[in-house]
Parts: sequence; structure tokens; C-alpha cells
Amino acid sequence: MNALVYLLQVSACTAIFYLFYRLLLSRLTFFTINRWYLLTTVLLSFIIPVLTIPINPQQQHITVVQQAVYINTLQTASVNIADKQSNVPVAKPVDWLQMLKFFYVLIVIGLLIRLIITLILFFKRLKGKQLTKVNHVNILRGETKLNNGSFFNYIFLNDQELSADEMQQIIAHEMLHVKLNHSIDRLLIKITQIILWFNPFVYLYAKSIEENHEFEVDSAMTNFNDKKQYADLLLHLSVAGQGLLYHSFSKIPLKKRITMLFNKPSAKMKKVIYVLILPVVLICCLYFARLESNSAEKKYSVIDGIEKLGKSPLVLIDGKVYEKEILYKIGNSCIKSTGVWAPSSTIKKHGVIIKDGFVEITTGNSKINYMTALEKENLIQEKNVPKDQFYTRLRINNLERGGFIDKIIVQIQESNGIRITKTVSTNGKALFEIDDKPYTEEQIKKLPRSLVTSLVFSGVWPGVKQTFPASTFAGYEAVFSFSSNADTATKYRQKLKRSPEQIKGEANFKAYRQTDDFKQKEKFARDIRGKTITVKIKDTVNRDARKMSDMFVSHNGKVRGFTVVYKGNEYFMPTKYDQEKQLNNVLKTGDEITLEVLRSTFAPNYAVTIEPAFIYKDNIKIFQLAQESSIPDYPFLYEANKVRFADGQITHIQKYPNGKWKSAVMEIANGYKFNLNFKATAPDFANIEESDHVRFRFVHEVKTGAKTYQINDWVSISNNIKDYGIKNPDFFYKFYEVAKLENQQTELEFKVTKLSYQTPQNMLATLKKNQPNSYVSVGKTINTNTLKSEQERVYRFLSAQFPQVEKKNIVFNVDTTAQKGKCTIVTVVKLNS
Repeated sequence: MNALVYLLQVSACTAIFYLFYRLLLSRLTFFTINRWYLLTTVLLSFIIPVLTIPINPQQQHITVVQQAVYINTLQTASVNIADKQSNVPVAKPVDWLQMLKFFYVLIVIGLLIRLIITLILFFKRLKGKQLTKVNHVNILRGETKLNNGSFFNYIFLNDQELSADEMQQIIAHEMLHVKLNHSIDRLLIKITQIILWFNPFVYLYAKSIEENHEFEVDSAMTNFNDKKQYADLLLHLSVAGQGLLYHSFSKIPLKKRITMLFNKPSAKMKKVIYVLILPVVLICCLYFARLESNSAEKKYSVIDGIEKLGKSPLVLIDGKVYEKEILYKIGNSCIKSTGVWAPSSTIKKHGVIIKDGFVEITTGNSKINYMTALEKENLIQEKNVPKDQFYTRLRINNLERGGFIDKIIVQIQESNGIRITKTVSTNGKALFEIDDKPYTEEQIKKLPRSLVTSLVFSGVWPGVKQTFPASTFAGYEAVFSFSSNADTATKYRQKLKRSPEQIKGEANFKAYRQTDDFKQKEKFARDIRGKTITVKIKDTVNRDARKMSDMFVSHNGKVRGFTVVYKGNEYFMPTKYDQEKQLNNVLKTGDEITLEVLRSTFAPNYAVTIEPAFIYKDNIKIFQLAQESSIPDYPFLYEANKVRFADGQITHIQKYPNGKWKSAVMEIANGYKFNLNFKATAPDFANIEESDHVRFRFVHEVKTGAKTYQINDWVSISNNIKDYGIKNPDFFYKFYEVAKLENQQTELEFKVTKLSYQTPQNMLATLKKNQPNSYVSVGKTINTNTLKSEQERVYRFLSAQFPQVEKKNIVFNVDTTAQKGKCTIVTVVKLNS
């Protein structure tokens, strides 16, 4: 065990034991019991950190785990893992840890030498002195250099100005110190002070032990002496000085001794308090003893993504190089940010090709904390949840407040597979929203696997707006939102000013999507996209460009290419620009060629178009699409609505105390970095983890360096390029709008500002005017404290007038920004056919 860590753990134990004594035991008059408590707990403080408590590993398949109550602490550890030998050009820093060790040992040696010299001088001065021996106790009288006191079996008596009666009481007092072996206690605590010289609690221990000795002897003396006479003697002999080792008869604070002398003895029933010592010892054991498994233990790490690393990855922590083993020991409490890069034969980090991968960790205060036993238990539970298990609820240790909390883990196979977690109280409930329909935890367990494997994650509440009534999820601590598949998820499009021609074109294309021609061509295009196929050239094409899309126009205003046949279906393969020179004189009707399809598109009245990446004829490559040989050097691109976007890897995540992101860094392959800042009220990025590759949309970037940007106004972030992912409500809806699908019904909206008050009768009249399948919104301003009763009244009214209305189809949107004490309620109703 690392020596400095051990000493810190010993000091922590002494602090816990002393505080318990000070708060509960110091006022009791059971002085002998207190004496043994103080001595025993000092020894236990040195023993507990070296204890090894064997434990049996938990079963791997866990749904809810019950454990003993622990209280957590951090084990601050200086890492002594040998630095990895490599060619990484990292400057060798000053070894402050080694200097600290040297400084500690130097002080210990100095204090030990001082104690030895004191003992030698003490016994040297006794030589040649006239001693009076009484029952194996040596009494030295007339010694003016020493105060009245004792050390082991020596009593020092300064008999100047003392009466015979006073001398007798002093000797009796010191005889009790000798008989009770109090000098051994003082010597033990003095050695402890030398070892733990930096620990303030050990000095408080020494003071309490010394005080308790006096209380114990004073209590015994009053059994055969008058209390008032004995107190007068203490006052008469009060001195300010004290010896290094021996007991002085009258000690400061004198007031405390006299007060304790006249205190009423503690009731014997109060001895029950000492039973509480056992849980205190148990807590210290669980805090600081080593919990060791009896069986071979699988390695777990708090850092995600390290399973893709090779055998010897480059690991940097605060600029220092470590072996891979540190990744399985470091605790989450000290980590400020991390970055994990997969093995690469081309990418360099710190001048080294990361052939086995690269991990960079920044700690909060340049200090590494090892995982505690409780943190490791939580980690093992989470890592052992099967990856194909959609819903899991675990009972884990609360590392911040002690006791337990529950963690809900949801894993879905959409995109590259994501894991969403949310902590709730042990009695807290969670709700799941799929396609706007709520499910309880019990219901979600019974869903068919075919459904849960196709879910698309939308968000987790708090932080995401639900579409079902507020009353539905009242009392739930977490709400997870999903859509059943990408086709049914809410679609968004960029907000753009469209010309009449564009609107007409969109309408025509919308109508075209409903035709059999569209569906057939869509299937043909999907069947070949991204595949390598062998086709036969049926004919050459040379037409007027006015009848074709501009994308197929060659430099001379003509559309040229070939009609090819694959599996009996005709496709068009255009040639343009340099393709004409490469292909038009090489290919002819009847040739069979093999090509890799890069893209496939189609339009009304024309065959599906193929854009090849490679073309082979007779096993000879005759064409390759020109590609950029290097990574583009631009930081980001623009969408038509002026929103910027870039693809990169998320690293260096920092979080607020509530667990939400505070900042992060997105790095892209060409070396550009984006420093991202988030508000504490931003949505929860539960499905995005350190080292994930994401598409990030933003506005109002600020350039802070040659290749660095500061981003405060983000729009959306997603680890699935097919959707917008997590949206910033402050900006997203300024640039995007819901794209209405063909089967989406029109919503008739009435602005609340125009309808300051609407009765249910108004709502009925509105409903009768519209089609039975339409949505209707009606606004009403009410007192906030009557919101719930108003919702129930509206529901009862609608149910009476329209039996087909179900409660789940009534949504109450509430705006509390109205005048004080009031709120605006907008009722949205969907009538079934």
C-alpha cells in the first residue's frame, strides 16, 4: 500500500473516532472507559487501512440489487505506476510526490531524535539524585526544576511551601498515575504524534488523553478526600508550564478539572452510548479497509470506449504518460475530461502514431483518485447489464449523500446503439413515451422485442417537452421519449423563404411520391446503392439538355451517357466533364462492365440514374471518380438557412453539479477544434458520451485561434446523421420547422392573445364547425390554483358531448407567464373517426 495514502487514511480514522468522542463521550464521567476508547481507537486507526475484507462477487444478471448501507469517501492516491517507455516528447516534470515523501521522513526523524534525546537527558539527570523508594516507586524531593508530577515509577515533589497534608495528597495523586500506567499512554500518543505530525486531530487526541488521566485520578482522589479541600490544593499549585512526557499535578485548564470534579456522576444507563462505537468502527472499515474478491475479477473502467484500444495505447493524464492499467483504477470523481481515440496507422498524437489508440485524461486538480469500493460496485452493476436489454433498473450506492438511489438504463439499437441513463430516488417512478403514448415501467417490460429494437430516441425529461397531458406524467421523476421508427418520428425542415415556383415544385413532388412510378424507382435505386454490380450497356444517350436536369449537362450543353441493364431493369449512367474523355471512346453497346455504385437518383419520366465510383471492363479499371486526396481544410459548412454544421468527435466533457454538460470540445479530423459552452438549463445529452462522433449545428461562432472556435449558441447535436438529435429550444425552432407529411392532419390554431376567455360552450361550437378528425386549440385564462379542476371539467364536458373523445387525446398546454396568480390553458383535442 502506498505509504502516503495509508497515512492519510489513518488520519481520517483518527478524525472520525475523535469527533465521536468529542460529541458523545467527553462529557460522561466514565473516565476509565473513555481512556480505553481513546487508546484503542488510536491503534484501530493504524490497523483498519491494512485490513483485507474478502467479498464474494455479485451475480452478473441483475435487475434490482440490494446491498448494505455504506458511506462513501475518496481515496486520494498518488500513482506509482511506472511511466511507459516511449518516444513521446513529454518534458519530465518535478517529482513533487518524492519531495513530499522526503520532507515527511525528515520531520519524523527530527522529532524522533528529539524524543530520544529527551528520554536520555531525563534519566541522566536522575543519576546521583537522592531518591526515596515507596513500594517500587521512586520519589525525588526538593527538585525545583520540575513541577510536581510523575513519569513511570518516578514521582517529582517540589516540597517548597507545601504542608505535610498537601504533600501527602500530591503523593497519593501521583501514585494513582503510576498505578494506572498513565505514562505508557503518554508515550504511545507521543510516538503517534511523531508519525502523524501533520494531523491536527492527533494533538487533540493527546490533549484529551491527558485530560482524561487527570479526571480519572481526581475522581479516585475524592473518594477519600474532601472535594473542596482537594480543589483548593489544585488552585494553590496551579502552574502554566508542563513537562514533555510526565504528568504534572496541577494542569491548565484548571477550571475544567474543578468543574468535572463537582459534576454529578453520569447515569449508568448512559453506558448504552458506547454501543454506538461498533457502527463507527464498521463505517471506518468500509471506508478504508481493502475489499478483495475471492475470485478472479473482470476489469472495469469508468472511461467508456477503451475496449477498442490495443494492448499498449498511449495514455496521458495531465500530460504524464501512464500504463494502460491506470484506466482500470482511476475513479470518476477526479476526472474533468477525457478523450479516447481508436487505433490508427496514420493519426499522430503528441508526435506518436497511435497504432494501439490514445487516451487523454484531464483531472480536476492534477491529482488522481482511485475508484472507491462503492464506486466500483456501481460500475460493475452497470457494465454487466446485457447490451441487448432495453430496460434495466439498478439499486446503486449514492456516492454523494450515502444510502441508495436507483439508476434507470435504457439501451436501444437505433443508430450505432446508444445507452441512456437517469437516476431517480428509490421510490421514484419513470414513464416512457412512444409515439406520444405513455407506458409505465411494468408495461415497458412487456413490449415485443420487434418494437423496442426499432425505437428512435427523442429525449429524456427533465429537459424535453412531452406531447401527452401534463396530468399523465405528474409524479414521475423521469420521462423517456421515443418514436417507433425513423419514418414515424417528427420530421423537420429548414425554414426558408420559398418562391411560388418552389412551392409549386414541392407540391408536384409531393403528388409524385404517391405514384407507382415513384415507388418502383425508389426500390430500384435502393437495391443498387452502395453495391458493386455487373451491367450490360444497351444504348448510348445524346440528348438536348433542356429536357434533362442540369446535373447531367456536359460542357457542350448536351446530355450524354449510357443506358445500362441490371436484372432486367434499365438505368441511366451519365457521362460529364472528364468522364466523357475516359468512357465515350472506350465503351460501346453490348459491353459488360462492373461498377461500384456511389449514388443512385431518379426523377419523373426518366430512368434511375447511376453515378459510379469505379468502372471495370475485362477486369481492368477504366474509370475512377476523382476524389479529394486530402482532408478538406475548412472548419464547417453552411446549410441553406445559414446554420453551420461540422462532424467531429466529442472530448473533454465538463459537467454542472446537476450532471448536465457545462462545456465540451469537438475535434474534427483536419485539426479544427470547437470549444462548446452550454447553459445549466440546456437539455440532457443522455445519449451522447465521451469520444462519440457527432454532427453539430450552431450559429454565431467566434474565432479564438488559427484553428479554434468558441461556440455558445448551439442549434442541435446528434450522433445519428439521419436526424437532428438533441435540439436547443433557444435556437432550433428559429431555423427549422416541422415538415408536414402527407397523412399529417392540419391543426387549426387560435392565438391565446385573441381569446382571453373561452368557455367549454365556445369549444363545442368550434368543434362542430370542423371535421371530426381535426385538431382544435382553444385558449382560456384561469386562476392557477384551479388548473386541475378546470382540466377535469373540460374533460367531463367533452366526454358528454362527444363520447368518441378519449382522455389520452386531450392535451393541456399551460403557460404560467400570464399575470400573477393566473395562467393560460390551451386545450388541444383530437377527435377519433
